[in-house]
Amino acid sequence: MMLKALRTAFTVSNMDRSLAFYTGVLGFQLLYDKLRDGPSFETMLGIPRVKLRVVALKDSAGSEHLLELVEYLEPKTEVRRPRFTEVGAANVCYVVDDLAAVFDKLQRCGAQCVNPPGDYVRDGQRMGQIMFVLDPDGIPVCLFERLPS
Repeated sequence: MMLKALRTAFTVSNMDRSLAFYTGVLGFQLLYDKLRDGPSFETMLGIPRVKLRVVALKDSAGSEHLLELVEYLEPKTEVRRPRFTEVGAANVCYVVDDLAAVFDKLQRCGAQCVNPPGDYVRDGQRMGQIMFVLDPDGIPVCLFERLPS
């Protein structure tokens, strides 16, 4: 069986605010911004009369993996703050080439950083620098800079 990552999707409460963060602050490129509804989406999600605003974003490195943001227009999204420790909690991790510069930009933009860049050590070996930032809905985004090889 072949298995290949296609996309990661997060539900957001305010698409325009999320787009400003992911494109303006983190540098993602907008692929599309569409309204989705109808029988196919109602069946797929198990939600009668569902209406969504779906945005697909591409990272600046050109990977095939997409980040998809979904705003539920009908029914309205229940806003809650995700936590690392909750069952079902998720995050996505992106490799960056200059974590210190990204951290400076995040601070200038007023982003909520969980931690400043710090060493990532796995099995006693230093792998690089890592940090987490929260998007406008509190969704954790991991940023990782590998050690030079």
